Amino acid sequence: VIIYLVNYLDLNLISNLVSYLTVRTGLSLMTSFLLIIIFGPFFIRKLGALQAEGQPIRLDGPQSHIIAKKGTPTMGGIIILLSIIISTVFWCNPNSPITW
Repeated sequence: VIIYLVNYLDLNLISNLVSYLTVRTGLSLMTSFLLIIIFGPFFIRKLGALQAEGQPIRLDGPQSHIIAKKGTPTMGGIIILLSIIISTVFWCNPNSPITW
């Protein structure tokens, strides 16, 4: 998506940089990291509200787990997957055969 925008705006220096796969990969990594940092706390609070009981805790485990881990929301990996998908779509080159 960014490649189309840069080509449309005719920014030569940025267009040359964004054409390299390694640059787009690094920018995708940074975008994914920033998405997790910015939206992670909000997403975890939402999951905590949706899952009132949180993660099931085994009673035969350590006592510290029974107290400390009570109410921990599960499915936190969803934000990681969403951030990877969003940054990949954002920085990929749809015209490249590598994408498909």
